[in-house]
Amino acid sequence: TYTYGQYYGNPLRAVKKIASDEVYLTSSLSLEVGESSKLTLNNASESIVWSSSDESIATVSHEGIVTAVAEGKAEIRATVGSVTRSCEVSVVQRPDIEVSVIDKSDAVIVNGYILRHSAVTWKLQNKSEVAANLVSAQIVNYNTSDYGNVMPLDVTIFAGEALGYTITFGKDTPISSVIVFTIEYKGHLFEYVGGID
Repeated sequence: TYTYGQYYGNPLRAVKKIASDEVYLTSSLSLEVGESSKLTLNNASESIVWSSSDESIATVSHEGIVTAVAEGKAEIRATVGSVTRSCEVSVVQRPDIEVSVIDKSDAVIVNGYILRHSAVTWKLQNKSEVAANLVSAQIVNYNTSDYGNVMPLDVTIFAGEALGYTITFGKDTPISSVIVFTIEYKGHLFEYVGGID
């Protein structure tokens, strides 16, 4: 929509007025405790007033930077004049899972490579008070950008328990590679990295 107004020293001219339905904010945001993310209210022509429905869960700065404080949900509101938009922020605590090699007795390592048909077993120790779901594993070498096949999994690691996971290598692989385990908790995905050596 447009409104018209008289400006001193200028003829009558059109001035763009932002309609309330053109002002928008992303409707949801997921953060891990301790993470921050900047929200932007698009098409806002005036200063924005930011607020949080629960600052014990998520805070928001005058610049729209949201910081996750504790697990839970909070509504972040952005108000411009008479227009208010909100974003639901979901905050989760990253499960405390430790990854370590527990057996590589069947691994043959030559000149910095773990040879094909070698086997390595990792332990995932869940030190959290909550269960989490192991959804995938992947061997990755960040130095060479070599990403192995994603191995889909569906295994629950209960609170205080450990899980062993063994991979038999299908090709010679640099020992500088890592294994990346993806854990799902409350709809959020978290990556945990373990070394080979």
